[in-house]
Amino acid sequence: MIRLYRDLSFFNKEDVLYDNESFFKTTVEVSEFHDEFLEILNVIDNAKLLDINTGMIQTPFGVCSKDYLSTGCKTVLNLIYLYRHKGDYAWVKAINATECGVNAINEIVRFLEKTGYNIGIVIEHGDDMFLCKKSDYLIDNRVRTEDIGLDWLIVEE
Repeated sequence: MIRLYRDLSFFNKEDVLYDNESFFKTTVEVSEFHDEFLEILNVIDNAKLLDINTGMIQTPFGVCSKDYLSTGCKTVLNLIYLYRHKGDYAWVKAINATECGVNAINEIVRFLEKTGYNIGIVIEHGDDMFLCKKSDYLIDNRVRTEDIGLDWLIVEE
């Protein structure tokens, strides 16, 4: 089951990876970029790693470093990193996906379905949630649904 939350009130602030940009920049190294990382680069940002030693990445906009990937891409890569390093990041109970578009949210859902990783996903907006893929969702620990589009709005008080 994918646990989604519409705000941070369900967690202690220190239990949430809130700033995906900073975490990615200071923690995730290009040497981690293999398998799922490379697939996510391609699926979300239509990018590919040119050289693992220099960290250069080809995007539709040109060649850049990892720091210039989209926030959605960084968020999904952070999630994969947390999963691979669960022992070091056991304190993380949720990851903030508020800045993610539907493409990144769908990749988060696919990853959680595939791995069974038990982590909450905080999304502090309802934009285009009806476009998210069907899955087994629990919204705010209250509403269980397969289609979050309409239920995301119904949960609102």
